[in-house]
Amino acid sequence: MAQASLPHSEVDKVTSDPMSSCDFVITTTEPPTTTKKTPTSLGPSPPVIGNRPHVGLQDDCGEYSSKAICGVMHSSCVKKDIGWTFPTRILEDVYRFVINSDAPINTEVGHIHLINVDRFVIGSTLTLVPDAAGFIVSEGSLMNSITLTKTVSTNFISSLRLTLIISAHLTDGSTLTDHTAVIIEPKIISVETEEIILTEGTRRGSFISEVPGLNKYSSSEDQVYKLTGTYSDFFSVDAHGDILCDKTVSFEEMSQSSDIYAFVTELDISKGHHNVAKLSILVVRDTFSVDIPEDIVVNKIIGRLGFHSSSSLLDFNITDTSPQAVFFRYFNYTRSGAIEKSYIPLAFTNADTRKFVFDIRIKWQSQQNYIKIPGEFIVQDVNNNPPKCVSSESVFQVISGTPSRSYIGVIQTSDIDTVGTVTYTINDRFYSKVFAVTKHSGVITASRAIIASQLGNRINFTVNADDGFGDTDCRVVVEIIKLSDEDSNLGLTFNGTLTEEQTPPVHVANVFVQNYTNFRFMTTKDDEYFALNSTTGDVTSKLKLDRENLTYGFHGNTATYGIQANLDDEDSCKITIMGELTITVADINDNAPCFLITDNNCTSSATFHGRVMENTTGKQEVIFNDHKKLRFFDPDEDDNDKLEVKLIPDLGVFWCNVTSNAIQMFTNVILDRETIDHINVTLRVVDTSSTHTATATLSISILDKNDNPPIFTEPSYEYNVTENTKIGFTVGVVNATDQDIGPNGRIQYSMYSSYFSVDEKTGVITTTNNLDRESIASFNITLLAKDDGTPRLTSTTTVSIQICDINDNTPIFTKQEYQFCVEENNNCNVSLGSVKATDEDIGNNSVIRFTVSRILDFRVDDNGELFCIRSLDYESNPVPSVVVTATDGGIPARHSTTHIVIKVFDTNDNPPLFTDKITVVNVTNYDFEHSPKLVALLQATDRDSGDNGKFRFELCSEYNKSFTVDDNGALYTTGNKPDQSRSTDCNVVVTDCGNEPLSSSAIIRFYFTSVGGGGGGGGGTGSGIAFNSSKFTFHVLEVNPDPDEIGKLSIDSRKNPSNYTFTMMNSLDGEVNNNNLTKDNASFYLNPWNGQINKTGVLDRETKDSYAFLASVNDMEDTDLALVTIKVDDVNEPPKFVTKLKQLGFFENTVNNTQDIPNMAEDNDLGENRIMVFSLIKQEPPLQENQFNFNVNSDNGSISVVKPLDFETVKQYNITVEVHDKGVPPLSATRVFDILVLDVNDNAPTFVSNSSSENCLYNIKVKENSAVDSIVLEYAIADADGNLDFQRSRFSVMDPETCPLKPGTHDFPDASLLVKVSLDFEEQQEHDCTIIATNIAVPHLSSNCSVHIDVLDVNDNTPQTHGPYHVNVTDGKINEVILQMNATDKDSDINGRLVYGYSVETDSTSFFGIDSNSGRITIIKDLFQYISAEAILQVKVSDKGNPSRSNHTTVYINIISNNTAPWFQGGSDCKDSDKHNPSPNYSINITEVDGRVADMNNVLNQSLISITACDKEQGNFDICNCSYEFVESNDDYFEIDKVTGMVRQIRPVDREKNPRFQLTISATDNGKPPRISRNKAVLNIHVNDLDDNPPQFHQDYYTFNVPNNSLVGETVGPPLRATDPDYGINSSITYTVKYIEHSSFIFNNTSGRFQVSEPLTNQTGNQFWVKLTATGVTTPIFKNVAFVTMTVWYEDLNKSPPKFDKSRYKATIPFSAKKGYQIGSFHAVDTDSGKNGEITYHLESTYWDTFIVDRKTGTISLLYDVIEAIPYYVRSTNLTLLATDGGNQPKSGSCIIDITLTGEENEKCSPETARSTDDPYEIPLYAAISVAACLLLALVSGFLIMFSRNKQVLNKYEMSQKRLSSMDKHYDTRTERYQRLSKNRFNGEYNRSFDFEFDDNPMSPKEDYDQLDEYDRAVEPTPDYDATAF
Repeated sequence: MAQASLPHSEVDKVTSDPMSSCDFVITTTEPPTTTKKTPTSLGPSPPVIGNRPHVGLQDDCGEYSSKAICGVMHSSCVKKDIGWTFPTRILEDVYRFVINSDAPINTEVGHIHLINVDRFVIGSTLTLVPDAAGFIVSEGSLMNSITLTKTVSTNFISSLRLTLIISAHLTDGSTLTDHTAVIIEPKIISVETEEIILTEGTRRGSFISEVPGLNKYSSSEDQVYKLTGTYSDFFSVDAHGDILCDKTVSFEEMSQSSDIYAFVTELDISKGHHNVAKLSILVVRDTFSVDIPEDIVVNKIIGRLGFHSSSSLLDFNITDTSPQAVFFRYFNYTRSGAIEKSYIPLAFTNADTRKFVFDIRIKWQSQQNYIKIPGEFIVQDVNNNPPKCVSSESVFQVISGTPSRSYIGVIQTSDIDTVGTVTYTINDRFYSKVFAVTKHSGVITASRAIIASQLGNRINFTVNADDGFGDTDCRVVVEIIKLSDEDSNLGLTFNGTLTEEQTPPVHVANVFVQNYTNFRFMTTKDDEYFALNSTTGDVTSKLKLDRENLTYGFHGNTATYGIQANLDDEDSCKITIMGELTITVADINDNAPCFLITDNNCTSSATFHGRVMENTTGKQEVIFNDHKKLRFFDPDEDDNDKLEVKLIPDLGVFWCNVTSNAIQMFTNVILDRETIDHINVTLRVVDTSSTHTATATLSISILDKNDNPPIFTEPSYEYNVTENTKIGFTVGVVNATDQDIGPNGRIQYSMYSSYFSVDEKTGVITTTNNLDRESIASFNITLLAKDDGTPRLTSTTTVSIQICDINDNTPIFTKQEYQFCVEENNNCNVSLGSVKATDEDIGNNSVIRFTVSRILDFRVDDNGELFCIRSLDYESNPVPSVVVTATDGGIPARHSTTHIVIKVFDTNDNPPLFTDKITVVNVTNYDFEHSPKLVALLQATDRDSGDNGKFRFELCSEYNKSFTVDDNGALYTTGNKPDQSRSTDCNVVVTDCGNEPLSSSAIIRFYFTSVGGGGGGGGGTGSGIAFNSSKFTFHVLEVNPDPDEIGKLSIDSRKNPSNYTFTMMNSLDGEVNNNNLTKDNASFYLNPWNGQINKTGVLDRETKDSYAFLASVNDMEDTDLALVTIKVDDVNEPPKFVTKLKQLGFFENTVNNTQDIPNMAEDNDLGENRIMVFSLIKQEPPLQENQFNFNVNSDNGSISVVKPLDFETVKQYNITVEVHDKGVPPLSATRVFDILVLDVNDNAPTFVSNSSSENCLYNIKVKENSAVDSIVLEYAIADADGNLDFQRSRFSVMDPETCPLKPGTHDFPDASLLVKVSLDFEEQQEHDCTIIATNIAVPHLSSNCSVHIDVLDVNDNTPQTHGPYHVNVTDGKINEVILQMNATDKDSDINGRLVYGYSVETDSTSFFGIDSNSGRITIIKDLFQYISAEAILQVKVSDKGNPSRSNHTTVYINIISNNTAPWFQGGSDCKDSDKHNPSPNYSINITEVDGRVADMNNVLNQSLISITACDKEQGNFDICNCSYEFVESNDDYFEIDKVTGMVRQIRPVDREKNPRFQLTISATDNGKPPRISRNKAVLNIHVNDLDDNPPQFHQDYYTFNVPNNSLVGETVGPPLRATDPDYGINSSITYTVKYIEHSSFIFNNTSGRFQVSEPLTNQTGNQFWVKLTATGVTTPIFKNVAFVTMTVWYEDLNKSPPKFDKSRYKATIPFSAKKGYQIGSFHAVDTDSGKNGEITYHLESTYWDTFIVDRKTGTISLLYDVIEAIPYYVRSTNLTLLATDGGNQPKSGSCIIDITLTGEENEKCSPETARSTDDPYEIPLYAAISVAACLLLALVSGFLIMFSRNKQVLNKYEMSQKRLSSMDKHYDTRTERYQRLSKNRFNGEYNRSFDFEFDDNPMSPKEDYDQLDEYDRAVEPTPDYDATAF
């Protein structure tokens, strides 16, 4: 506990003095006085000089300057009086306020406190300039304060400087004027967003908007704004806050896709490091046009709004502006702004759906007007329809003998699509060898000579036409006409030549043959280009031909035509085939070279886009789009070798390698994309034999390599953030740039902090944790910028964040209660004591002002010193208290209070005073004779306390021998009688017992009498009444609340008194009234008749321990006095704790530390009851049983630590202290104290590691190319100490010279390690470091952790080839290894794993293969084909790193010549050695032979094919002079000529048994020694089919059943197919059906299944017989028959009828029920599904028109009031409720509902049973007559009533009759149909089958019953007027 600051010499005095319990003690040396001093007042106003006011004096008061001062401009001069503090100013120099940026209107910004004018200002005039800035001032609610208020609702984002002018009116009538600056700063809480719309094409420099929330009165100086956002480079903001376009708005440049018609982008506007506003920009296209395919899928989004997260803030709609107005039929739009395709398909063939025109209208929801975007959708045709044959069958005629390549005809197809190319192919494999069809034109030509004897007279095949979507087969019939003998083919060959581009006619050839005439082409199509003179045989051109663009009939530049003629002496109908004419079109140099864009597209002017990587060492190829080589050629013949390739200009950067008209470009220059990102060069191909050229523009992009790290725009960043800012608050923005592009330039930001995070894309730093300046005042964080390249490059910067203080801490007093001690009458200029408060905030927020609650009695200064306004008076208030408030200077201010108790010590400043100035005392001789006798009680009081309040009496000298006065004022007689001649007045003095006693005096006036009774003061003879004693003492116990008889006053019994009374005269201890002495909560009563004294109430000895009063007893003659004293005896009461202290603190790790608690408890009892003993009885948490960490001193209660405390184990204890007295029994009290364990720095920081080892260890992997200062380890530390100052640590590295890492900046508990120096995997693969964490606080405890670093390899080394290589090869064999390359790479793993390959593909590479993994080079092709003696291979060695590195080398191979074996070349010439095929295949077709062939020998032994081998002789390739044989003999069918290699057929073949043969042939040369061919020839022989097999069904009879509910068109039964073992068209089968009788089925030839052709509903049980015949297509005589039987059977899908859960229900209806009354709901259940399970309800009843049923729910209700619809006499009825399902054959169920009618009307009108009598004959006549009259009256009344009630029913009856007459057709009750339906309905059997024979036009059963119900209602309505009921 803190003690008062006193000199050491005074400590003992204070400690031993009663004042020792005070926190602050003031003593005074001034003598006490009975007169109170009045404090000096400052007065109401200052003394003034001159007339008020003096203006313009400022600080100079002119002639009064020596006497006065002018404190404020334009105010009065006042005197410089002592004691008067003159105000110098009433406003501070400047006032600063901070306001939330989003503060609403009427927000109170803060208060401006006036200074130096307390208690003088009565009003003021306020002016704030400028007045339109959005703020006003007004007089505040606090004294002498001004309130500043915001008056606008907009955001406030920029600082504002205002001027405040005040004129303060003082109480004396003067006015003080002052002015000051008011600065308002925004605290950005949330930013204001403005929404604007921009149209595409908005030009550069256009004004967009102002910065939202910018106050126009803000100064533009130092207002630097920054824009951030996706498209921030399109906009800028100037110092005035105007936002402008920096670029023309373009969707293309903004990278918006074509389906976006508008998008939303947001710009964050920041000033300094804070975001202050946001701009939401809706960018719209000027027009929106989209091409869409006609087959676009449903729900496909065609147009959309970008940035959908903001689309909810937009309103959007579409208007159809197209003439056809069908937009919304084909398209939908959503609330999110997406335009989607509807489910209705588009058709390009529909002209109305080829173009849609519409307007998109869009706006911000906060705005009024829409902006319109004109839009159009243009539908593009797609290939979604298959081609169709124009003719179902195309018939072409050709003359037998027509030679190969002759024109046959054209297949014509149509396709409604406008896109897609039709491709034609011949389906038949055999005829595809006979005929050929052009791929896209459909022209059919002969592939061989057309001979009728070989092919027949009529050929059928199909041509498939496919457009990529679908295909169709077009049937082709070729009729071969025999106009001559097939042997009349002269086989002549004619040749002709025509130079291209010659103007016709030009002579080409002559085909004249002697003895022949009428020369002509074989087909009419042949004369399209040429004319043939039929007489001379001259062939001339008809058209100018272009050799490069020849079409029909030409193969390359040649065309072959068949020539026919007639012999001169023969009929012209007999034709002789002359032979073939071959015409060659000769080339001229008329075409420029061109570049091949595609295989079919060549252009002489083109643009190619290529790419090459920057910063690459060595040779590098330029890669063009799609990795295609640049190909060129010259369409002219023999000119391609005369082409030259040039680069213009030749910059020396690129060079070309031309191989086989393919160009490869390379560069050896190291390029830098950041210097130049693309190079344009011109590639020119020149025809050197002419002036023709081809030019291509090569646009070569320099590809980016990640060779530039991100660079921060600032070396470091500093931000200020207010503490307690919300999580997610934007602190600021960091920005880094990277010169690279794409992923290499895409920057990701990261930081490691527990309190802040950075957006990895935008660099916006936000808070992630609660900030508390008092815990952490600043942060220094390392922030990384890392690109997305490979490898990733990194840079770092430091972000310093200062936490700004806000007023979030309340001032805290050092004590909850202070106690000051002071003597009364103190000097008010001396402090009573001081209070102290602290505030953890800083600045104005921590400036504390003190105020007091009793401002009229006390004051407190800024130091917390408490002063009194007037001296304290113990007698007025011995223990005054006051509340002191500590208020800080924050806005809004925070405050706390403390309570001060002032113990005022009494001084002897009040003399004792007599109650009466004159006291009259009557004394008799008896009183002296029986002395000491009480004769009076002097009453005196003293306001002082203690000895100062005790007093004694002193009598005058004349009577001091005869009387004595005790301290209680009791006046007694002595034995000495006074001289009665003296004056009867005696001066008596009362003097207190103070150190400096005070006294006062009074007069006792004695009256002496000579006689007296037994009592004093009354005179008499001495025989009167008297007390037994002049003093009575009684005892009473305190605390007891019960009434108590204390004692009884006794009188002298010897006097034998009678009729006496006791009276309580007076008392100094309370008020006496009616014999009652009352004091506090107790009273004493003196019984006047018997002297009994009674107590009521509760006494407290500790408050008052005795009471005394003067009692008298008197009778009719005499009176006697006695002093009665009542002593209050002590009762043991429990002690109580008086200290207000409830919490103590002890530092951990300390023992025997004691804290004294003064005045812990008190016990005001006496004796043993007063002695207190303290003890500790409980501790939480406990230590051990009966053991504590603390000890309590038994005498004074001081608490000490006896066992060490540990903050990290237990931070707080709760101990229970007991105090008990030594009374019997002892009493006690307890108090719980909170013991806070105070932390000390006794724990070293520890590393948080996942290592399983006992020692701390981090294992990390670091890439060798990691950038310096990049973070490689992020770790955390822990410190068990609770104080943040103890937890903070600094980090270092042990052995920094050898460790490549260094510690980075951190925030507890997070830390990081950075790369200090570059790492190199090839030099050192691992490192070991030790990091040390040391507490900043004393003692500097530390710990360390090991870090093991594995350096990871990156691909930073280029492979070394160790070339070039030289190899000799002699007689090499395939797969022989000729070289093992030994390239190396310093990198490891995949980075050092090498891949080998050829960098350039040449002729040499086709002979030598290289293993990509091992680098082994092997022979892959026989070297006999290699002509040159040397082969050069360009080898590329690459690693597998990412990116890969490569190197090049050359392999030189010297080939030594060798002899070779023969080989089969295949179909190519032996000279084409480069086309060597290791397994040449040959293929021919033969036709099977059956017994129908007349001349078998002509079929057999025909030469099929000649197969020859090749050989290399003296370097030349030619046909081998070899011997041939079958390797696998097949002598049964074929043989080979050993010399010529001719293969022949020697036996007939059946295709169904042997459809194909494969023969293997070898060749052996005639060399020495002979060599067998290195490969074998394979001959594949395919056997063509003859139609020699009939079709056959699998069985003769087929039987199956068909359900009667089968739908028309539905297929039934299995597929019925016959099979034919023949092939192709010979296996084709047609089917014919013969029906035995009328059939309901048809046969589908395509599927082979029967289909239902008509409904089978009425054909249950019928059988149908069908004869099915299968006929061969090629040979119609081949047939087979099967018989089919089909039986129709009944299948009812409606399985179950509806069912009610009961068959009968009961219901009650009151007779008073009205229309709409619900009787109940009755539900049926049907287990069927679909319509078969849908239930409708129908009602049948006698009173059918009275009730109605809901057809869906089964709820029955009244259609009319009961009283109107049902006769009164009806007491019950029933309803039949029918439930019918929805099946085609409906089924029903029913239930009966019994209805009982109740109620008054029903009962009173019901028949009554006649009363019986004893004698029926006793009924008088008048009674009978009365009964008869009543019956007659009832009959008439009833009839009238019923007629009235049934009026509506009669009307309804008439309406039913009319409805019946209007029915088109109604039932006749006599018909059988009606009777049957009625019966079925009555039985609930709606599901019976019907005999439709009774009705020519049958209806559905449901319609039947509905009409039946209608008929019943119309014909037989139930009469409500049934007379029989009467």
